[in-house]
Amino acid sequence: MKLPLSHIQPTDLPITCVTIDVEEYFQASAANAAIPRDRWLDWPSRVERCVVTALDILERTGARATFFFLAHTAKENPKLAPRCLAAGHEIASHGAMHDPLTGLDPAVFRKDIHASRKLLEDQVGQKVLGYRAPSWSLTHRTQWAVDAVRETGFAYDASIVPTADALAWPHYIQREPDDPPLLEVPPLVHRKSTPHYAAGGRTFGPPDPGATDKAIAQALDEGRPVVLCFDIWEFDTDLPRLPLSMKQRSAMNKGVEKTADRLETVINRGGLWRPIRHHLDMLQRKAAQTGVLTLQPAATA
Repeated sequence: MKLPLSHIQPTDLPITCVTIDVEEYFQASAANAAIPRDRWLDWPSRVERCVVTALDILERTGARATFFFLAHTAKENPKLAPRCLAAGHEIASHGAMHDPLTGLDPAVFRKDIHASRKLLEDQVGQKVLGYRAPSWSLTHRTQWAVDAVRETGFAYDASIVPTADALAWPHYIQREPDDPPLLEVPPLVHRKSTPHYAAGGRTFGPPDPGATDKAIAQALDEGRPVVLCFDIWEFDTDLPRLPLSMKQRSAMNKGVEKTADRLETVINRGGLWRPIRHHLDMLQRKAAQTGVLTLQPAATA
């Protein structure tokens, strides 16, 4: 379903958000095949030092962010989520074990997100409102997950990379036309490129170093939110050498030495950088202007 753009209007107050997925470097998507789950504890944890680096940047710049915690990481490091909350940041869910939705069935997925939300809420003592699927894996192929995210009690999802113009704005998603809608908060994209490229963080950074700046300027001009996305291990300038192919290692390591400076530079250029939950009312109003996308199952041959 194509969403209309004619009723979308810019607002005077821009929405600018930093989002950070909190997982260990050995839990990254690129490491899935090389490091099975039963070997995770063979690798040294480095997530705490990365969180400290990110918190220091955010404190220096006066920004507040949304941290999407993997429940496994939060369980192994029980002081991290409360520490982020105490510093004024939002705690949201990145699932339990970093399993892409494509490898889960609906029943297993429901248990996954319910367990992750409960663990995080028990740690921080407040409701967890946001969810982001591992590996951006909520798509038409996994549209069955929308019901579970909504019914678990999440107020918004932030899992879908826009591939069409209207999806670059906040919008609502549903499986069937009569289903209650779920707020979708998309990452920053440059809308006029073909195809659209996501430009919201180091992982999404295009080859042109000025392209992210252009994408931010475009989004602000059009009244779209600027949602930057990082993995916490991208703040580690000394990542351990994983048993990956040269291509996989390059994808993980390229540019990590610039991540911290890049984030600090962008924040210092201006804007009220606040967590997604801080902007929730405005995001809902923008989504109401955009409309509702009914996710249809992917076509099969």
